[in-house]
Amino acid sequence: MGVHYLLTGASSGIGAAFLQSISGEDAELTLIVRERNRIEALLKNCRFKEVEIIQADLKDPASVYQKTDDYLATSSKGLPQAFLYAAGIDIPMTAKRADLNGCNDLMNVNFLSFVMIVRALLRRLKKNELLRVLALSSNTCHEPLAGNGIYAASKAAMESFIRSTSLEVPQNMLRINALAPGWVDAPMAWHSPTAMMHEDLDAYLRSTVQPRGLIPIQKMVEKIHSYLDADGKKISGNIEVVL
Repeated sequence: MGVHYLLTGASSGIGAAFLQSISGEDAELTLIVRERNRIEALLKNCRFKEVEIIQADLKDPASVYQKTDDYLATSSKGLPQAFLYAAGIDIPMTAKRADLNGCNDLMNVNFLSFVMIVRALLRRLKKNELLRVLALSSNTCHEPLAGNGIYAASKAAMESFIRSTSLEVPQNMLRINALAPGWVDAPMAWHSPTAMMHEDLDAYLRSTVQPRGLIPIQKMVEKIHSYLDADGKKISGNIEVVL
């Protein structure tokens, strides 16, 4: 029997690479997306047993919760066995130029919508079920970067939530963890202000903050599988830094 996955951030980057990696596995897929066009174009080249889409904007955590809860209440597939939160935005800003709207967007997308989805899932999790949850955090929580303080704070909040939640629900019911990668060979890095300032981002990183250079996206996909696969890591509350 195939796994029922719930994914966010599957339209591009690491999330899209993971989605492609489970294509053909007889998996059932539920996607939370803001725009259907991009994900539908990607799905044309994939094969799944069944795909359902929840259209919601992660900048609105209250709406995300309601739409997720409504879906879970009416879905015939039951609760997903694996949930990947690969969504995220980065809005570089210094403390001196911190913009309240930008701060709210960062917290809503990177943290609060994740909390609301987890809440909706846990409300319906039964004692005989196991839910595997993995979120993508960032190494900027652990290695500060000028101009990235608010982004790092949103990811640090996520990590604290994961650690606390792992203590609230038995590990035989919930395994909730996070990966905290450095610079990944993906769109968020390619379009960053740092990339705009350096013609060869990989070479710049190798000479400064990340000696191994950009992390291959396939390495991230393998790391995700090591947590979300049925025979994956049997731990909860873990934050794994990936460099």
